[in-house]
Amino acid sequence: MNEISKKLKIAKSTSSLWTSDVLLPTFAQKRLIDRQIQGQYKTVLLKKILRDNQDKKRHEKASRLFSQIKFSKEIFRLNCALIWWCKGNKCTSTLRFTNSAPTLIKNYLFLLPSSFNLKESKFRVLMHLHNYIPRRFRKSSGAKLQIYL
Repeated sequence: MNEISKKLKIAKSTSSLWTSDVLLPTFAQKRLIDRQIQGQYKTVLLKKILRDNQDKKRHEKASRLFSQIKFSKEIFRLNCALIWWCKGNKCTSTLRFTNSAPTLIKNYLFLLPSSFNLKESKFRVLMHLHNYIPRRFRKSSGAKLQIYL
């Protein structure tokens, strides 16, 4: 419709009305489908670019905000407590933390001994790894986790 309306210098609705009863040959239908797929692909790419730009702006804003914070033991303690309050196990007499996000685990294991006077020799790690996780990843995750302790 767009090509017809541009070529004849008429409204798209008019070209649609004039051609609504026309049956297109197979090659013309294929061309329209290809153009539609190309349009969808361009839209996906454009949305990704916009999303990446928004993420970059958020990251820059967060970096500026973090650079203004004066970190102290009290700030570490507050962050550690917030992580535990959101993700920790509260139904036991021991301090337990369960999560699958490596960054969150790393931050918690950094903040915990940095915030409180704890004996790290008392720390125990229990890793539950599902069978669908490749064996090579399971082994490397355990090795990396020990670095954080």
